[in-house]
Amino acid sequence: ASDLIKNMEANRQKIENQLKLLESSKEDSKPTNAFNSNVLIYPQVHYMEAKPLLLVREYSPCRFLTSFILGYTHHVHFIKNKRVKLIVVHQKGAGVLEKYQDFTCINETSASYQNLYTSELIATNTPTKDIMRTLFKQPVDAFIVVDRLYGNTNIVDGHINLVNAVGGLSDLDRYNIKAEDTLISMRKSPEVNPFATLIGFKDYPNDRDSRMAMYQQSYEKIYNRLDELMGIADNRG
Repeated sequence: ASDLIKNMEANRQKIENQLKLLESSKEDSKPTNAFNSNVLIYPQVHYMEAKPLLLVREYSPCRFLTSFILGYTHHVHFIKNKRVKLIVVHQKGAGVLEKYQDFTCINETSASYQNLYTSELIATNTPTKDIMRTLFKQPVDAFIVVDRLYGNTNIVDGHINLVNAVGGLSDLDRYNIKAEDTLISMRKSPEVNPFATLIGFKDYPNDRDSRMAMYQQSYEKIYNRLDELMGIADNRG
């Protein structure tokens, strides 16, 4: 009887510890509200996979960034012959989803639909750890993540390759980031040598294939530099 009581007590303690870990995990996946504002801060995801991951962190609204990254995703897929997944994480808000009409959107309501995670283009305003880890388990060769949460930390850390994105020169000093590591949407300046200067195009084509060809031609050198950063420059298969 004494042994039985000891075993029951040990099992009870084990179950309690498991419940505490489960509750802690759930709390860790919940977003917090920063400074009582409408900006939600989600827990950082630690990425340790072997597949290359490019993280583009937007510090301030960067014009032409979405089109530039879509062009690079096309480059990785068709020029480098890689299965690639583009994941844009963004804040909630009216009209935001209009920017991502070509994307598969994952939110609180649709998060349980596993077939959505297979899409090449993903936009989510609910980047919980469970959702992000499920995306990172997909059978692809490379990931591109655009962090548009404007939080205090990157949404992903670990084995990542980081490039910043800002709207202008003044943001470099404001956020204490280097121009050579940053995409800037502005006119070219002889005093500044950014990773890339993103520009608009006249006579912007409506046809998607024409757009992708235009971006490949205009940004080929920059796309090749991103290939080197990701470690896929010399690997086409």
